[in-house]
Amino acid sequence: MAVDSHFFVSAGEKAVLEGFRFSDEPMEGMISANSLLDPEEMHSFIQRLKLTFQTDSDKVAASVFMKRYAFLAVIALYTMSAWNKKLDVRPENIFFEPPADEPKWLPKFYLKNTQSVAWNSEDRQTLFQKGIADLFTSHINPVIEMLAKTTGVSKLILWENVAIYMLWLYESKLESTPNAADDLDFIFKKAEGKLFGRYNRNPINKFYTEKTYVDDLDELIRIRQTCCFSYLTGEKAARCKTCPCRKLEMEGKCSNGPEDVCDAVRSLT
Repeated sequence: MAVDSHFFVSAGEKAVLEGFRFSDEPMEGMISANSLLDPEEMHSFIQRLKLTFQTDSDKVAASVFMKRYAFLAVIALYTMSAWNKKLDVRPENIFFEPPADEPKWLPKFYLKNTQSVAWNSEDRQTLFQKGIADLFTSHINPVIEMLAKTTGVSKLILWENVAIYMLWLYESKLESTPNAADDLDFIFKKAEGKLFGRYNRNPINKFYTEKTYVDDLDELIRIRQTCCFSYLTGEKAARCKTCPCRKLEMEGKCSNGPEDVCDAVRSLT
């Protein structure tokens, strides 16, 4: 099959991706994603994030950052599933907005090289798998590994922080896209662990659970398997409605903090 390279510069495509924190223009003080893979630079970055998120905990800063950084995966996956195009998501090609002095900081992402690779439907699955491997093995997983090594935060928490936004993307933004259901099924159920990094098993499979009805919220919710610690930042005073510890806290039974291994995390190990 023929694979063609071309620039995605249409106003429509850029407008859609801007809704997922894509920036078509470089930003002042932007940070290279490649710097996140350097131990010293990552340590300095975490200290900076602690000021942004108004927390004294390295683990809290790392977890909340990964939730925000997950939008890079959203940008890449949307491009593949909606348009059959693969962006260059190597760390050296990605830059993001520097932390602001406010807990709600959500970075925009700039791609130095905006050339994408487009494919037709003849061998789409093979190329989609390659796109998944390039995104996670070459970028997301190395960042997760460095965050965990630098701060001691559980990789399970970091992976779920990415997974929840992937589920949101496919279930809320791509639900009417022809390839979305198959792509979602592949990523969470069929993809081998090696597509995500040095894993024997798919690291996000365990997070694809059924939604359950929550009485006090009168809503169907997919309860997380881990706590993301967002409630310990200056932005929030309460746990997320998807938090596995929310009910325990309401009953006065949860005493875990970021410096301990949360029971929800321990149950997965």
